Amino acid sequence: MDCEYAGDVSGLECALSRMTEAVCGLLVGCRPSVYLYGSAVSGDFRLGWSDLDVLVLTREPIPPSAAEALVSLRQTMTAAEPDNVYYRLFEGGMLPLRNLLSGEPTRAVYWGTSGQRLTDGYALDAFGRLQLRGQGRLLAGEELRGLLPPPSYAELRDAVAAHLKAVRRYAAVTGRSLYSFGWLLDVARGIYTIRTGRVASKTDAGRWALQNALCPDPELLETALCVREAPLRLRDDPRTLDLAESLGDAVQRFADVLEEALRNGEIAAAAVDVFETEPLPADSPLWDLENLVITPHSSGFYHLPATLERVVDICAKNLSAYLNGGELMNVVDFKTGYKK
Repeated sequence: MDCEYAGDVSGLECALSRMTEAVCGLLVGCRPSVYLYGSAVSGDFRLGWSDLDVLVLTREPIPPSAAEALVSLRQTMTAAEPDNVYYRLFEGGMLPLRNLLSGEPTRAVYWGTSGQRLTDGYALDAFGRLQLRGQGRLLAGEELRGLLPPPSYAELRDAVAAHLKAVRRYAAVTGRSLYSFGWLLDVARGIYTIRTGRVASKTDAGRWALQNALCPDPELLETALCVREAPLRLRDDPRTLDLAESLGDAVQRFADVLEEALRNGEIAAAAVDVFETEPLPADSPLWDLENLVITPHSSGFYHLPATLERVVDICAKNLSAYLNGGELMNVVDFKTGYKK
């Protein structure tokens, strides 16, 4: 099956710009930061298959009137531009940063595949947090990603396990839809995460699974990759839809591979920067693992501008405190090299 890229890059960028402008216009005074993450940032966006994942974090609570307008903003913009195919694809949450971090209830806006609503909170799952921190694109506002804690490997593993349950429950029988091929790519991405501790795009994970001969039905995984490359061309193709309807057994066989990886805790290699006890005790068995890289809580460096801003802010406050006989922040224990 021939593969082709389906997507209008200029149209997508225009939609991103207009949606961002509209969201920020409704949140004037709330100091919003608008992020794009997921397939649109990883280079895996395909019109006819993919969504546009966004997260809007504010420094101030969202007023009721703004929240009501945001709930229906996708429909409002689509009605104004009926030929624009992108506005309806936006999905995600909007809420104050402090509430995302604390989990405390607040007025929030949710956009989903099946609808939109006001809600009392929004949680970014482990996959989303890792994607946002590593590949997220800031569309407007100040950089805040440095304030979001990275997911642990245990959180990623739990997220994969939850997805496996969904595969078992909903993909035993597949429907006559191109999205049925997505189950194979989802399983591939789960195996990739378990083995590497990272998140890959669905396309990259599928190719990786083929290269490593992990799928019991490689020809079907190859077809799934081609379908993802050209969903608009294949969405009405009878042979492709016939095949989609018969994928249930193949998806479950591939899910068996994922389940085995979860059961065995397979991981090829890992790098760990943060530990419950720091510094890591000299007698910790982790020091003896050949596939583990250990760093002293410093691997982030200044990848995010917010990190450098926080360092400068702490230094300035400490200098003022030192000159005025005040209490210093983050005092280091020189015996351990870590904060007291």
